[in-house]
Amino acid sequence: MVAILVVGVLVLLPQLAGLLVTRLAPRASWAAWPAAAISVFGVAFYWGCWVPARTAAEQADTGCGQWALVLGFTLLLGLFVHLGVGVLFGLLARHRRSRLPHA
Repeated sequence: MVAILVVGVLVLLPQLAGLLVTRLAPRASWAAWPAAAISVFGVAFYWGCWVPARTAAEQADTGCGQWALVLGFTLLLGLFVHLGVGVLFGLLARHRRSRLPHA
């Protein structure tokens, strides 16, 4: 159950934030979507993954930095995925908006 919640927060919430930004700011450029998605992912990743892992590592007192390597790779992968998907959705939203008739 917790894994589903983590996936939802780290995958869906950033993209929903990007959609919300493009809908609330009608003159937003295509770059608003990936910017919002990356910032929301960064905050969710820090508070949902990094802080609990750092706390657990401090309590374990092993001195191993493997958790930082794994989470660092996960962070970079997530940032690149949200950048790519955000750019794609941002360009699709701009294309869709340009095809709508202006009132």
